[in-house]
Order: sequence, then structure tokens, then C-alpha cells
Amino acid sequence: MDTINNEQFGKFLSKLRKEKGLTQNQLAQMLYRSDKAVSKWERGLSLPDIDLIMPLAKILGVTTTELLSGKRLEANVTLTMNEVELLMNKTIKLSIVDSDILNTEKKNRIRIFMIFCLIFIIEIALFLLIGITLNQLIYNVSTVIGIMFCLALYFTFFIKATLPEGNIT
Repeated sequence: MDTINNEQFGKFLSKLRKEKGLTQNQLAQMLYRSDKAVSKWERGLSLPDIDLIMPLAKILGVTTTELLSGKRLEANVTLTMNEVELLMNKTIKLSIVDSDILNTEKKNRIRIFMIFCLIFIIEIALFLLIGITLNQLIYNVSTVIGIMFCLALYFTFFIKATLPEGNIT
């Protein structure tokens, strides 16, 4: 098996969360996610994003290796090279899946941005058709349009989907 076992991961996550006396909602808030996401992880329907593994392990008081393995490891037990290699392969596959999702999301944001650019061009054309001169249009609307355009550029191309830094105790 070269992917992380969702069901085993979910059961282990649920057990650790309950040991810490946390509700799904409390854990979700600590990770800036919804309680529905935590519920899906615990039921084995999905896995958390790769960038949540370290904060999740820290909150639950286990190592990332234990979390990804879905079981506690004895203090004096060392993993064999094959076990480490298998765990790394599983983690890399999880990372690739997350990367594919982020790429799809970015492509969708670019499509939406292009649609809004087209709408903007149509609006300008309609204003000119109804008799508003270009000077009037620039004078009355340029500041608002400029700010909106800059924000659209920022959110489309520069915003990153990352977990906010915060106190994880």
C-alpha cells in the first residue's frame, strides 16, 4: 500500500483528539478549518492538507511519523529503512494531491479574473454607447476601478493558500 490509510488515520486522529479532551469544533478552530473537515478526516473520507500535518501533530502531542502512520510508536523503536521509505512515499503522494488541488484552484481564480476583465470591458463599452464621454468616465470611476483591479490582481496571482501562523498549544 503506497498511500496513507484514511480509515486508520481517522480512527487514530479521533482517539488522540478525545484523549486531549477536544471537540471536533475546538480542533478545527485551532487549525482554522471547519468542524466538518475534522469530521471527514475522522471518518476516513479525506485527509488534511499536507501543511496541516505538523500543526496537527503538535496539537495532539504526537510525532508527524506517528500521525501519518496512524499509530503510536514505542519510544525505543526505530523504523527500518523500508518503513521510512514507505512513509515518505505516502507523504509525497499526499503532497502531490494537495499541489494538484491548489493548481486547480489557481486556474479557477484565473478564469474568474478573465471573466471579470471581460465584464469590465463590456461595461466601458456600454457607458460609451449611452453617451458618457471617456473623460467623464475616467473622472468618475477611475479610482474605484483602479482599486478593484489591483485587488483582483492580488487575489488571483499573489495570494497563497496557507495556514495562518498562530499559537498552537
